[in-house]
Amino acid sequence: MAASDSFDKNGPVWTNAEEYNQRTLRDLAEITREVAAQEGVRFADVHGLFCKVMEKAKARFGPGYHVAGADGVHPAANGHLIIAYAFLKALGCEGTIGTYRIDLAARQATLSEGHRLLSFVDGGVEIESIRYPFCFYGEPNDSESTRGILEVLPFNAELNRLQLIVTGTSSSRVEVRWGKWSKIFDAAELANGVNLSSEFLDNPFSGPFKAVENAVSKQQQYEAIGVHSIWRSLANGWRGRESSWDKTTLERVRELESSARAAVKPVSHTLIFTPMP
Repeated sequence: MAASDSFDKNGPVWTNAEEYNQRTLRDLAEITREVAAQEGVRFADVHGLFCKVMEKAKARFGPGYHVAGADGVHPAANGHLIIAYAFLKALGCEGTIGTYRIDLAARQATLSEGHRLLSFVDGGVEIESIRYPFCFYGEPNDSESTRGILEVLPFNAELNRLQLIVTGTSSSRVEVRWGKWSKIFDAAELANGVNLSSEFLDNPFSGPFKAVENAVSKQQQYEAIGVHSIWRSLANGWRGRESSWDKTTLERVRELESSARAAVKPVSHTLIFTPMP
């Protein structure tokens, strides 16, 4: 995917981003689509999605906002989220993180799998969750942030739904406090359900999610170094003979993978509901 403003216009093969997008990347995407259909496998249209989202993002944040990286080729965090969306949709991921049904008048709560009620507290509930919503960081107009792209990409609505349904309220408006963050909703809106993931971009999962993300990133960075080293070994004539380095690398990869899994810990969080005048 080539971004219209940051793409290298002096490249040796192409003349501009529009030509490269239409005559090269689009054609390659169509070839890939045809091969996927012939082989009966799933196809993720990353290029087509990038083009649509890029147009909307530039209209929203200006021509200097790129989604395919500063060089027009290697995406930053916002572009990575587009790629994740494309692949998750192609894989048929449904996107429900959890559902909280809370009847304040009856003091009853029903929570979906991965979440459990710890207690009713004054004006709300305390919950423990092992299923995390995806969390986002940074300033919306920063291409290195995942927040701005949410305004033109339905990631939360389709792939990141932590639904809160509240009934039995005593007023037409209710303040919902989730951890240290709060927002006011109409009671009717809460009865129909709101997506906590999109309504509270800062939330009690933000810190734990970042810890998991860092652990996964550490694993991926090490794996990338290992892959490059294997390529160099192949170039130097390595042909599958036993390698102590290879064993050490695989052991380290397994250690990092275990650390990433261990980083996913139960999160206790509280939802408080306050009637508003």
